[in-house]
Amino acid sequence: SYEFFAPATSSATARCIDVYALEEVWHKFVFDASAAFLHVPEQEYVVCDPPDEWKKQQAAAGMDSEGQLWVMMRTLYGRRPAAQAWKEWLAHDLCERCGLERDEAVPTLYRWPGRTVRVDVHSDDGHGCGTPEDISEFLETLGQNVLVKTGGPYGPGDTYSHLGRERTLGASTVVIRPARK
Repeated sequence: SYEFFAPATSSATARCIDVYALEEVWHKFVFDASAAFLHVPEQEYVVCDPPDEWKKQQAAAGMDSEGQLWVMMRTLYGRRPAAQAWKEWLAHDLCERCGLERDEAVPTLYRWPGRTVRVDVHSDDGHGCGTPEDISEFLETLGQNVLVKTGGPYGPGDTYSHLGRERTLGASTVVIRPARK
């Protein structure tokens, strides 16, 4: 069933970013969305038991929490529609707010029309390239709506990790190895 399908990157799409950067002599960057799924408003009526810590706090304050349930306001990790909901929410944010265009054939790839930024997004991890100025502007804009940890811009002589791969950048090469971790 494609009901919960969420596109994922591959080694080939990640290498598209490497090729763009080498051809255009651009820098590279990465980002990781923290608590990604919790950015996404819940689309269904979902209730859950509150955590034991909350129940203990209620009891310590003299409050009765017996039988209370929480209504989920954001998508919770582990729910079947969570990955797809995140990808759709992020795609909307990247396109509508950040001004990127999504590739129709490869829905994990994005480009910034009239600017240098190209991004490949795997779940909550992004790998991209562009000029340092465009990278900075893009990451600042992204960070206004998405809680992200960022790295870069990386240029020749730098080494960084993304999705279990370590990339060492040369003037006209990218050496990709398994991450040392």
